[in-house]
Amino acid sequence: MQRRSAGASIGRIFKSSARGKSKLQGLRKGFRKRLVQLKEASGPHLFGEAVYAEDKKESDSPAQPSDVRATEYTLGIQEQFSFGLGAKFSYKQGKYDLIGANPAFLLASAAHFYRSTPQLELNFPVLKIF
Repeated sequence: MQRRSAGASIGRIFKSSARGKSKLQGLRKGFRKRLVQLKEASGPHLFGEAVYAEDKKESDSPAQPSDVRATEYTLGIQEQFSFGLGAKFSYKQGKYDLIGANPAFLLASAAHFYRSTPQLELNFPVLKIF
């Protein structure tokens, strides 16, 4: 009789693990379905970036500056469409300082300048690998 009760308890363990496994599979399916819904419902996203760079080195010629500093800020929107196209539109504002150049080769007003540029980036996969 002990064998039978042990066999019955093993059977119950298998049945309960099968129920747990089916519940887990159901949760996975629900999660995947919700993830697809979120991807489809998502609209454009706002993104931003800030960069500071500094390059100090001995200049090779008197016309080259010995210290270059750049500060850039980017702000834009991006969206990934369901048919594969990815689009980004952003605006970049940058301030650049060229320090240490010989004034005979580089005017003082040209040593510090700003650059502003709008950017449009479109990405589309030509070959889609499944």
